[in-house]
Amino acid sequence: MTRSAASGKLSRFVKFDSSAWKSPGGRAFVVAFLSCVALGVRLVGLGRQALWSDEMQRVTWAKGYEFDLVFDVRAADTGVRLPPRSLERALEVVSTHNPPLNGALLNLWLRLTGDPSDFVARLPSALFSAAAVPVTYLALRPRFGLAPALFAAALLALSPYHVYYAQEVNHYALGSFCVALSFYFYLRFEKEPAFWSGLGWALSATAGVYAHYYAGIVVLFQWLGLLLTAHARATPLTRVVWPPALMAALVLPYLPTLRGQMAEMTSTAQIGAFHAGDYFFERLRAIVAMPYVGELADYSTWGEALPVMALSVTLCTVALARVDAVDRRLLLVNLVGPLVFVVAAFFLRKANSILWPRYQLFFSFALFTCVGIGLAALRRTAVVAGIALLGLALLGDTRQQRIVREDWRTVASTIDRTAPGDPVLVYRQNLVYSVARYLHGDGHLFGIGPTPELERTLDVIVGSEAKAGIWYASAWPESSEMDDRVRAFLVNHYSRCDAENVDPGVVSLHLTRCSGLRTEAGDTPRWWLARPGPRLEGGWVETREDVGVRGWTFSSAGMRAVRVVLDGKTVAEVPHPGLGRPDVSGAFPSYPKDLTEPSGFFVPVHVGGAIRRARILGVRADGTTLELPGNPGR
Repeated sequence: MTRSAASGKLSRFVKFDSSAWKSPGGRAFVVAFLSCVALGVRLVGLGRQALWSDEMQRVTWAKGYEFDLVFDVRAADTGVRLPPRSLERALEVVSTHNPPLNGALLNLWLRLTGDPSDFVARLPSALFSAAAVPVTYLALRPRFGLAPALFAAALLALSPYHVYYAQEVNHYALGSFCVALSFYFYLRFEKEPAFWSGLGWALSATAGVYAHYYAGIVVLFQWLGLLLTAHARATPLTRVVWPPALMAALVLPYLPTLRGQMAEMTSTAQIGAFHAGDYFFERLRAIVAMPYVGELADYSTWGEALPVMALSVTLCTVALARVDAVDRRLLLVNLVGPLVFVVAAFFLRKANSILWPRYQLFFSFALFTCVGIGLAALRRTAVVAGIALLGLALLGDTRQQRIVREDWRTVASTIDRTAPGDPVLVYRQNLVYSVARYLHGDGHLFGIGPTPELERTLDVIVGSEAKAGIWYASAWPESSEMDDRVRAFLVNHYSRCDAENVDPGVVSLHLTRCSGLRTEAGDTPRWWLARPGPRLEGGWVETREDVGVRGWTFSSAGMRAVRVVLDGKTVAEVPHPGLGRPDVSGAFPSYPKDLTEPSGFFVPVHVGGAIRRARILGVRADGTTLELPGNPGR
């Protein structure tokens, strides 16, 4: 079937016969309307939430400052608060971590505007994302017709997936715009290998790679699709290989810089320990469903995601059946190829980040093209499918608007309002910048990170900042021994620690203010934790006197009894009474409350006389013991 016949076949399925729609003015109005809708949904709530830690990194790097793991700094002295440096300095910093294009443009933008607000910092992302809508229409209109181009542009305009990442200071929106622009030239060059379309494809695709490396995966399969269709069209390879060769030449000088970034980008600290199995299927589900429901896909079950996936597959199947063989081959390569590539890379490289759904944002163009063609082919039934897709988009966007990531504005305003001069401990260290951006007080910020010398470090901080109180802000603390040790230290050294009312968001954000620094060792309760392997447990002996032994202990393995051994002889062993200890539960909120609260014990025993050595043991359910340190008593 010829292309003109295929286009004619498509035109019979959706009636766009009105002269108003077919006129240049009518088409321009519809595209302008979709573009305005796209911009509107991206601007709504653009500055509502505080920047989260990834955005803080992008802003700091774009200003020309390293995102150091600081220990002691004033808020006004952090890079996220300082004025932007030169473009040359910004490129030097950004290129240590990321592709340079987004950081360079952001540097120019921040120098122009002065970085007055989160809204302004995010505005370039919203503009690039919205600009991809008319580019998508213009790319598809000559090749697939009016209706498929409008449907694809509408899908992109309303996609919660694209809206979500258009509201971040990040390189995803710019990369998506560059990918859409590359398809504009690519589809023209594939049909007729003209010089200007080839040059436009080479430059826009190169810009995409310099915006985000995953755009390079899209370009790779554009190359493959071009080779396959050139063979089908009997086009000499000499006419089609020069744009890929130009792209390679433009990217080649950057390879040493990319090689230097790989250690950071592939480190376990950056991407987490590798998980296959359930993680793979969860990510795969999210990748397929996210273009339609956005972040809601991360919280959906397979039962909820399967209808969305079925609708997408059905529309793509209809589309592939309606186009000619050349277009079918081209669409299949660009639709399926990148997904197969990242799945294979995930297992070969054993890196979780390869399947992070936000990286697949650049694969949406081919998907929305197929779905747009499928909708156009459904005639009146397209209304039903369109309403379903619109409903999914509204549902996804509504859910996204409720997601709170890291509410650092509230943390900073609480500190400024209550005790602005007190020092602030921040766990983890990179989150110092998140507090610093919004803090107006002049107190010190202390970044706390994983270290065996934590207690000694905290002693130095408390000793140098012996004021009325201290703040502790933490995020991502689940199952974190460091967070538990910080809280234990604060409970030991301050007579009062109160949690402030802060939305925990998706990172378990907490803010605590401690006051009443203890000055006498006798007034100081002691806390101790142990974590052999995956087990959660801890305990402390608070008193050991003539009348008995008092303290607390718990274990996720179950605590059966408490045993008192004096000079090698067991003088008492009683079943663990499970006395209420809300102070223990409050000191360690990341532990299950039903484990820590009933952890108290009192063992009546007559000590008497001189004791050379006393051991207090918690006896676990399996008979093993946990030795409890504590107060030397009498």
